Amino acid sequence: IENLVPPFPADVVTAFGDGEPYRILTTQPFSIVRLIFNVDRQPFTDRRVRHAVAYALDRRDIAERVTHAPDVVIGSAGVIPPESPWYAKVKEYPFDPVRAKRLLDEAGLVDRDGDGLRELPNGEKLVLDLLADPASQDAQLVIAQLKAVGLALRFLPGDPKTRTELQRRREFTLTLTSHIGVGGDPDFLRRWFAGEVFNAFEFGNAIRSPEFERLAEEQVRELDVGSRRELVARMQHVLADELPTLPLYHRRFYYLYDPAKWDRWFNTAGGIMNGISLLENKRAFLAR
Repeated sequence: IENLVPPFPADVVTAFGDGEPYRILTTQPFSIVRLIFNVDRQPFTDRRVRHAVAYALDRRDIAERVTHAPDVVIGSAGVIPPESPWYAKVKEYPFDPVRAKRLLDEAGLVDRDGDGLRELPNGEKLVLDLLADPASQDAQLVIAQLKAVGLALRFLPGDPKTRTELQRRREFTLTLTSHIGVGGDPDFLRRWFAGEVFNAFEFGNAIRSPEFERLAEEQVRELDVGSRRELVARMQHVLADELPTLPLYHRRFYYLYDPAKWDRWFNTAGGIMNGISLLENKRAFLAR
């Protein structure tokens, strides 16, 4: 489709502008950049530590530094993006390093030798492995911000195949992933935690919550939209409290096109297929 230039960074939008003869179409923010905690590995078996990481990260600062976008969308602790019709307002984690430090102290992760970095309760040095893309700018910012509250991270770069396999086998402590597919039907929340992912980058999720499992099974069988919306909202509240994954922010995609050649491009409600924020929808060629 030669009239549609593939997605480009927000910087190009600023530099290029939105004037004659071209137009820029901005998608809904249905991609996601997020941390996944291995809730079965120390120290993330302790919910307080997961909460502490959330408070320690200035997610808006990370998003703005990486994307340079003027309209960054900070992730909800309930995972579903704020612009989705299924979004529910849940407990949030504003940037609060003082609170993060207090939670880490309560969890027994204390700097005992005065070097600025915390140790495990048994006195061993605490170093967290962060699995991420080798070129990830987000990873470097996460490492720097967590060091400010005394958490030492060791960067473990891995190619996509290696990362997805380690995530699938849950052989990681903390991983940073970026993928699309969070704008569609909210059943993706159940699929993530039931191992039925559509996208390999979604691997690695786990939650130890009978309540979440019950709600997830109920919503997939519920036919009434209003009742299902309530169930999905309750799932988001559980996720926000348990915090098995921390969404940092959501990305928009920017497309350039010439309206003189074709002017029917549009955002598909909920994204395409399983919630992918792309514009290549055949419906654009149908009369509307």
